[in-house]
Amino acid sequence: ELSSELAYMYAWDETVASRGSQEIVSCLVEHFRNKVSENIDHVIMFSDSCGGQNRNIKVALMCMKFLQEEGTNIKLIDHKFMTSGHSFLPNDADFGVIESYSKGRTMNVPQDWFDAIVKSKRKKPYLLKAMRREEIYSTANLEKAITRRRKNTVGDKVSWHKIQWLRYLKEEPYKIFYKETLNEDFEFFAIDIAPARKGRRVAHLGLVPLELLYSGQRPVTSAKKRDMLDLLPYIPPVKHGFFTSLIDDSGEPSVDDTPIIDRQSESESD
Repeated sequence: ELSSELAYMYAWDETVASRGSQEIVSCLVEHFRNKVSENIDHVIMFSDSCGGQNRNIKVALMCMKFLQEEGTNIKLIDHKFMTSGHSFLPNDADFGVIESYSKGRTMNVPQDWFDAIVKSKRKKPYLLKAMRREEIYSTANLEKAITRRRKNTVGDKVSWHKIQWLRYLKEEPYKIFYKETLNEDFEFFAIDIAPARKGRRVAHLGLVPLELLYSGQRPVTSAKKRDMLDLLPYIPPVKHGFFTSLIDDSGEPSVDDTPIIDRQSESESD
């Protein structure tokens, strides 16, 4: 947060979630609900231009839903995308601090990384939120509740990869406003995403129920799990539980924490 100079970090491991836009926007909404002061009615977000995580319809719909929910005091969200190679976001420096702190330290399990994030900065330490599966939502129901239009309200084709500024207004529940520039003097274009048939339309997206993105623990590949289990002799036994509890794509967790010993002895006897 630029106003407070506090940096919030949201983290999880791959058994909880992946790294897509639905995960990212779930973190944003978690932050809006719990970390933004009640007297704030305008939020400005700055992002890089990574379309896969930041600049897409999934992020837009979740932000719009949040604005429309009962009890939300925020009335306006601006999302600005910095030009690649011509900008530097403060969080880039924060990631550098974490990288410097972790260099030379052994990270065995995700919790080691979580601890490193918190300890890497003494003055105004990073505030870490370890995301849980129950806090990460799918946008599927939101996408079903709208019409995805490729043209704006004046008939021009919308190129999402060219957008540099997105705006969401509480008073406009079915419109996405955008610019292809960060220039304040240029007018916003609008995309009307209201359902084509009025019978499908709810009053606003805040009324659309969400489902969890993942119904259970995410599996790793069998090959990846095998490789990690092979490393158990070099990992403190107290941390073996994380690896033996992994579910692979066959759906089976490990039965013990010493499979490598058996496999090694088998290969040596061949």
